[in-house]
Amino acid sequence: MPNITTFLDNIALISDRPALIAPSRGIRYSYRELLAEVNRLAMSLMELGIGKGDRVCIYLDSIPAYLISYFAIWRIGGVAVPANIAFQEDELLHMLTDAGARGMIHGSDGAGVVNAVRDQAPGLAAVFTIDEDRQPDIANITPFRAVNCRYDDLCQLQYTAGTTGRPKGAMLTHGNWIAALETEREVLSVTHDDRYLGIYPMGHVGVSWGLSVLRAGGTYVTMERFSLPEYLEWCREYRITVLSGMPPVIHSLCNAPAGTEEDLSSVRVIISGGGQLLPTIWEAFDQRYAIPVANAYGLSETVVVGTGTVTLPGVPGLRGNFRSVGVPVGYSEVKIVDPADPAITLPPGENGEVALRGPSVAQGYWGLTGPTAESFLPDGWFLSGDIG
Repeated sequence: MPNITTFLDNIALISDRPALIAPSRGIRYSYRELLAEVNRLAMSLMELGIGKGDRVCIYLDSIPAYLISYFAIWRIGGVAVPANIAFQEDELLHMLTDAGARGMIHGSDGAGVVNAVRDQAPGLAAVFTIDEDRQPDIANITPFRAVNCRYDDLCQLQYTAGTTGRPKGAMLTHGNWIAALETEREVLSVTHDDRYLGIYPMGHVGVSWGLSVLRAGGTYVTMERFSLPEYLEWCREYRITVLSGMPPVIHSLCNAPAGTEEDLSSVRVIISGGGQLLPTIWEAFDQRYAIPVANAYGLSETVVVGTGTVTLPGVPGLRGNFRSVGVPVGYSEVKIVDPADPAITLPPGENGEVALRGPSVAQGYWGLTGPTAESFLPDGWFLSGDIG
């Protein structure tokens, strides 16, 4: 049965291409080196008593160690609980306590916050300090086979920001993630020749775009903090083909100096997500660069477009006068329902609540039966809370 990390074993057998590059830290991993680092951390976690089903919080910046931590936790059948390095003590403590975290991975940047809360988190038994700048090392690594998992085994608690109250942990499974990576790989037509520049925080499900590139055997170039000069420099240096973006980033590109077109000359698609891309900005970007925009709609509860919609780069007619978030992709279903009664499906042209159904919809909210029942319906539909 599937463990989401097994694709790393298969690609490492046939490819010694660059898998992961962090220019700001001078780190570069081949697939074999990445798998070795994942296995090294996986075995270290097991030696600390972490096992299948245990929740492990990741409190790091958006660096290679964050991705390695995801894979290591998943590989032993654990449940990753990604946290943002910007979290303060009360935010991190809430997450640790709510998740019932047994373990935590952190680096020097977060040590002060971790030390302030570790003794207040019931059940936190293992705290692992990772070397944030560790260079690849494939020496003295014993092969380690991924723990057997089922499609519906939990592998992540993704805490949603929420507009009211405390963040809720969306329960994501190996099957949710496998479906999301396959869908995003298909949406972007990713191959082993692609090079992706990722700006999305690794504690967010937007990291799935980068993982889909790794799934295809491509190269993931990571950026810890967005900087337009570095963004353009790395696009040019690494000949980026798939570019992550957000509405403010695309706006910045519209106003970038003359000659920026050459920096982006290798880019064949740019992703936009995390907010509305204004039609005027989208059209201006299109006229200047002629790079297709994969304008995506999805949520933490659906692993972005694992169950969601997107404008397909090869079908420009889906842009809808630069106002559309495209069509359902993969095995996704979408309908518009009456916000007062989700049993009523509204006809085309009427505004209502967006409902989604598909293989990447979370199992519900961790420990919250009421909110789960309100948003996750018995017939598989997830009520997004968004109007469309």
